[in-house]
Amino acid sequence: MKLSAESETLHRAVQRFAERLPQSGEFEELALRISRFQKQWGKPARCLLDFSDPAASAIPTEVFRLSRVAVHSPGEDIARFLTSGTNSEWSGCHPLRSLDSYRRLSTAFGRRALLGVGVSHVCVVALAPDPGESGTSSLAAMMRFFMEDFPRQGMRSLWPPHPWMVDEHGQIRLEDLRQQLRQAQAQNATLLILSTSLAFATLLDQLGGRSLPSADTRLMLTGGSKGRHSFVSPEEQRARAAAALQIPLERVVYEYGMTELSAQLYEGYELFPKLAKAGLYFEPPWLRVIPVDPITHRAVADGSPGLGLFIDLSNVDSALAVLSQDVVVRKGQGIRLLGRAPGSALRGCSLAQEALLDRRPLPRALPSTARLPALATDELPAVETDQFAARKRRVGRLIEIARRVTDPGALGAGQLRQSLVEETGLSALGVEAALKWSLELHPEPADIESLCRSVPSSERAHVLLSANVFVGALRAIALGLASSEKLFVRASRRCSVLATALSCAAGDLFELVTELTPTAGEHLWAYGSDETMSELVGVLPPGVRLHAHGAGVGAAYVELESVSDIDELCRALAIDTALFDQRGCASLRLVLLSGEAGRDEFCDKLTESLIVAEASLPGGSLKEAELAAVAWYSKSLRSSGSWRGAGSGSVAVLDPDALVIPPVGRHIAVLPVVDVSRALRTMSDWLTTLAVAAPEAVRTSLNAEFPRLRMAAPGHMQRPALDGPLDRRVPLGGELVPSAKHS
Repeated sequence: MKLSAESETLHRAVQRFAERLPQSGEFEELALRISRFQKQWGKPARCLLDFSDPAASAIPTEVFRLSRVAVHSPGEDIARFLTSGTNSEWSGCHPLRSLDSYRRLSTAFGRRALLGVGVSHVCVVALAPDPGESGTSSLAAMMRFFMEDFPRQGMRSLWPPHPWMVDEHGQIRLEDLRQQLRQAQAQNATLLILSTSLAFATLLDQLGGRSLPSADTRLMLTGGSKGRHSFVSPEEQRARAAAALQIPLERVVYEYGMTELSAQLYEGYELFPKLAKAGLYFEPPWLRVIPVDPITHRAVADGSPGLGLFIDLSNVDSALAVLSQDVVVRKGQGIRLLGRAPGSALRGCSLAQEALLDRRPLPRALPSTARLPALATDELPAVETDQFAARKRRVGRLIEIARRVTDPGALGAGQLRQSLVEETGLSALGVEAALKWSLELHPEPADIESLCRSVPSSERAHVLLSANVFVGALRAIALGLASSEKLFVRASRRCSVLATALSCAAGDLFELVTELTPTAGEHLWAYGSDETMSELVGVLPPGVRLHAHGAGVGAAYVELESVSDIDELCRALAIDTALFDQRGCASLRLVLLSGEAGRDEFCDKLTESLIVAEASLPGGSLKEAELAAVAWYSKSLRSSGSWRGAGSGSVAVLDPDALVIPPVGRHIAVLPVVDVSRALRTMSDWLTTLAVAAPEAVRTSLNAEFPRLRMAAPGHMQRPALDGPLDRRVPLGGELVPSAKHS
């Protein structure tokens, strides 16, 4: 049977299945038919669905961004829905060959879930801008289906002339909405309002505490409170919405869906009134949700949280089984949503709706350091000769102390190393390699002078250390000492061994504290996640100069035609990857590769080098969240067909326009590039270090074009000179914490 004919046959079978009470085993039988069809025709390749291990055949949502997920050719697409709805550069795409099943099934289940039985007089409006006929939002398409299909024959006169209630300026057309409510009340009709959580928050802002005209109103809300608006819990928003519309709480029903699925889930107030609870969602018969362990991807027991694995019979032409990063738990016949897995990117309908309301592109789902108003400068005042000499003495004393403390023959050296192994999770050899290669114990005098010139003077200086790279404490404390003779250091609770050892040996050189108390005009050097930086901005006093060193990664640029010894290069890059198990902001995760000839050989040799490096420098233990991130990344890249296993790590070739940042461990993404400058510009917010394997003229040119990017030779990314901040993205003068904080 031809692809198109088999597809139509399966669509009809799914529609018949949805029209009646399914028999025992019927779901599994139809799922296996669709699975065989997708195994034969689908790209990327997938295996046959096995209900004892359904995740084995599941396609992670990330794959929709990395490759085309479909059985049919692009020329047969009737719709292309983008994840989060607006931005094709970084969004995934769900191509559909037919909208018939999507329309029939979504309207059938949506009507039951939102209106129940007995409601015949209904009209539908959406708090969204008109997407046009060829929109790329699956949510907007569903809204249009509801507008067109929910009103019964003879009720078309109830259609509002403009059912899309957001104008070209991103504002809710309040008067039109009021008029529609009055008309519904006058004609004894039900008004169904469709909205994302964010769009309804915008409506509430415009109402300013006032209520809307009373009518028989139902409200569908979807999407979390993500992006510009401060977080509001679903129950708080339900209460606000019910008050504004003057309706009972149960008339506000939350919907859950995603672009990669054709089916939706709803709260059960109309579906199953006796089982209904706030936040408890129910699947339609053609969808099955299975919570799976985030590391093993095996099904977990009822009542245990796991990643949501969705078996969607209506996804005939794309992916029958889809693995998400949404954490769910099975509660009887329903599903509770617990949020996104740690470390996953924000996404979804509200984020897309925010972009639509503001008429702006979506933010890229990549790490970037939180930024304050650009009120600082790299032009630092000159330092008096005697003050500069004092700076050098303080830094020199710290380095001498560090040499004594970390000397392998020193008293307590074994205990220090054992404590570092236990604290960091690195292997014993990993800790020893870090102390030997990455701790800056013998800096050049010129580097010390450069470091002392790279910081402003502060009456008191403050340092907040991170938990990622333990040797970073030395550089961070050195910068603080160069700034002030009164230095206060707070170590991370998860990484304090080296800082404590230095403090114990340093006497009054600096003070290790449990709380930092900077005041206006003083400087604080902070290291950690972007979330930590954002939290700091919210709690620091106005006027503090914050040096916010948030998330970052390292990359290498390789011109294959100029490489004389590819084996030596790959060995060097493997070391840049292996040190600290990729937890540092200078750890190699990306290789920008110029040249097609020899690309496969390079990837093969890089894979071999990672395996060899692991034998001599074994990896340490990873935390559960890190293991889950590795499992997600590996499954996503395997599914897209661009993954090479390399011991506990991997090498993957990716399209730079569908970039995935590899997780910690030993994972490298190779990005073929034609224009390296363009590629680096897209990464400039979150890239800290670049190793260059290219002619000297290229390195010089890149250094001039990207002065905030630290350049390194391959093999030396994790051994930077002690010449100032490793991360040069932050202005040397810091950034001023404003008096008016951003929400």
